[in-house]
Amino acid sequence: KADELKEQCLQAILPILASIRSRGGHMGDVAILIRKKSQAHDIAALLTQNGYSVQSGEGLLLQNDPCVQLILILLQKNLTLEQDQPESILTYRLQQLTLSLHLNGDEPTFSDEQSQSLRQLAQLPLYEQVQSIIQLFSLHQYTSSQAYLISLLDRVYQFTCSRSADPQAFLEYWQRNAHKLSIPAAHAQETIQILTIHASKGLEFKYVILPYVNWELCKGPLTYKDILWCIPKQPPFDTLPLVPVHTKDDQIGRASCRERV
Repeated sequence: KADELKEQCLQAILPILASIRSRGGHMGDVAILIRKKSQAHDIAALLTQNGYSVQSGEGLLLQNDPCVQLILILLQKNLTLEQDQPESILTYRLQQLTLSLHLNGDEPTFSDEQSQSLRQLAQLPLYEQVQSIIQLFSLHQYTSSQAYLISLLDRVYQFTCSRSADPQAFLEYWQRNAHKLSIPAAHAQETIQILTIHASKGLEFKYVILPYVNWELCKGPLTYKDILWCIPKQPPFDTLPLVPVHTKDDQIGRASCRERV
C-alpha cells in the first residue's frame, strides 16, 4: 500500500504541471517541495522521463540511481578496490540492488551464465565494461534510469579520453567526486525546481507543489483532539478551504481571552 500511495502521489504531479502550462504558466515558476532529499530522485526521474527540465542537486545525482549503483558495485567487485571494506558488504549491497531491480525475479544472486559473463567483462577497458554491463542486464529497459545511464557513459568517456581507461583509476575518481556528479540541468525559464522545505526558506515561487503531505499533524503532548479545523476568512489563508489549528497554542488562548473581554 505504501508503494501504491507513493506512485499515486508521483503521478498526480503531471496533471498539475499540465494545468499550469495550459494556463500560460512557466515551469521556471514551479517549485516541488519535499521533506527528505531521498524523495527528489523519484520525482526528478519522472519529470525528465516526461520531457520536463529539472533542477535538483540531490534528485539528479548519478550516485542516487539504482542502475548506476549496480554498475559501480560490479566494477568494485571485479577490482576489489575497497580493501578496507569486507567482501560480504559489497555482496550484500549487490544482492539488495539485484532484488530491487528484479534482475532475476525474486533471486538475489546472479545465474552461472551471468557470473561467467561478468568475469569476462573484467578484462575489458573501462568504457566497454560499463556498456557491456548495461547490455548484460538490459538496464536500458528502466526508463527512469536512462538519463542517468547516458550521463554516466558520458562521464566515463570523458575520463578515458582525458585521463585513463583503467577502471580502478575511475573508481578512485568516483569516490572523490560522486557527491557532485549529476545530470546536466538547464538554468532556464522552463526548469522546475525540486527543493527540500528547509532549502526553500526565503525563496518565492508562483506555483508550489507538495507531493508527499503525509507527515503527522500532532507531535509530543498534542493529540488529534487538540486540533480545531477552521474555515479561514482573512487573506491569504481564505484561499484554503480548511486550516488545522492547535487549540493548545498560546496564541489561541490569548485570542480567546480578548474575545471574552
